[in-house]
Amino acid sequence: MKNSFKIIILAVLCFNLPKVSGQSLSAIDPDSVYQGTSFKALITAQKTNFTKATFNAIRLTRGFNQINRDSFHVINDTALYAYFTIGKTSPVGAYNVIVNNSVDGNMNLAGSFWVLLSPTSPALLSIDPDSTFQGTSIKALILSKNTNFTTASFTVIRLSLGMNQINYDSFTVINDTALYAYFTIAISRPAGVYQLTVSNSIDGNLTLANKFWVLTSPYAPKLLSIDPDSVYQGTHFKALILGQNTNFIATTFSAIRLVQGTNIIPYDSFSIINDTAIYVYFTVSKTRPTGAYNLNVNSTIDGNLTLTGVFWVLKTPFTPVLLSIDPDSTEQGTSVKALILASNTSFTTANFTVIRLNQGTTQINRDSFTVINDTALYAYFTFQMTTAVGLYNLTVTNNLDGTLTLT
Repeated sequence: MKNSFKIIILAVLCFNLPKVSGQSLSAIDPDSVYQGTSFKALITAQKTNFTKATFNAIRLTRGFNQINRDSFHVINDTALYAYFTIGKTSPVGAYNVIVNNSVDGNMNLAGSFWVLLSPTSPALLSIDPDSTFQGTSIKALILSKNTNFTTASFTVIRLSLGMNQINYDSFTVINDTALYAYFTIAISRPAGVYQLTVSNSIDGNLTLANKFWVLTSPYAPKLLSIDPDSVYQGTHFKALILGQNTNFIATTFSAIRLVQGTNIIPYDSFSIINDTAIYVYFTVSKTRPTGAYNLNVNSTIDGNLTLTGVFWVLKTPFTPVLLSIDPDSTEQGTSVKALILASNTSFTTANFTVIRLNQGTTQINRDSFTVINDTALYAYFTFQMTTAVGLYNLTVTNNLDGTLTLT
C-alpha cells in the first residue's frame, strides 16, 4: 500500500512539471516590401505552440506606428502565414515583428522587417498657372503621379505661406492624376511663394513646396494724399483723402484715423465722394502731441491702407486761457448766472465735460450753460446755505481746449 501511494504522488508531480521555455521568433519572409503593398508573410519560430494558442496580436511596429495583420493562418506549432497591408503613407524603415498568444506570450523579432519607399508613391508634380496677382480668382490645373483622385475623398486643397492659407473655392477631378482647383486670392494676401497641399483619404498628405507665387498687384489699392496735410492743435477740420484702385463706395469702413504711436485721432464723420475720394472730418484737441502722424484707412474690400508720416499736428501759436468770471462773488443760498470770458478757445465746437468752482475738496458744478461764442459762455451755479465761504478756482474742461483754470 505504501509503495502504491508513492507511485501515484510521483506521477502527479511529473505531470505538473513546468513547460520548457525559450519560445522565440526566427524569421519573416519576405523581410521587406514597398509602401502600398498587400502581402502574405511566412513567420517561423522555435519551441512555440501555435496550434494550441489563442493569438492576441500579430503586427509590425516602428515606434508609435503599428501595422496589424489583416488575417493569419497557422501551419504548425512553429509556423504561420500572416497577411498585411502596408499603406502608401506608412513610414519607411525597419520594423519589429510582434507575435503575442496565450501560450507562448509576447515574442519580438526586432528590426527584422523593412518598409521600402515605393517607386510608385503618390506625389504632386505641378500647378498651372504657377503665379497670379493679388486680387484675382484663378482656375488651376494640378497634376500628380500615382494618385487616386477619382476614388479619394478630399479634405484639403490649399496654398499656404506661413500662417496664411488660401483654401480652394471648389474643385473638379479630371482623372486619377489631375484636377482643377479654383482659388480666390484676396487683394490683401501677402505676396510671396506659397506651398501647395493636397490631402485625401487614399493618397494621404501631398505637398509641392515653393511652386506657386502670389505677385504684388499693379492694381493694389493705396492711399495717395490727405489735404490739408497739417493743422494746429485745437482745430476741427475737413480733410480730402485720395486713393488709387480703392472701392470707397462699396466697402465698409472700420477705421479712418491719424496715428502717432499710441496717440490716435479718430474721424468724427465722413462723406464718400467716389471710389477713390472721401471727405473726413477730424478734431485735433489743443492737448494732442505735435509731430508727424500716419493716415490709416481700414475697410472690408481694400484692407488696411496706411500713408506713413503724411500728416502734421503743429503747436498752436495761441494758448487758450480763461480771463474772467462775472460776477466774481455771491452770497450763500443764491443762484447765479455767470459770464465766463476766455481767449483763444473753441467753445462753439467743443464738447464740455467740466465747468465748476473748486475750493480744496469742495466742488460746485454748473447747473447748465449756454455758449455765446468761441470765447464766451454763461454758466449757471447754485450755492447752498451750507456752501463753504471763501475764494474758489474756476475750472473749464473740453475736448478742444483741454483743462483751463482761473485761480
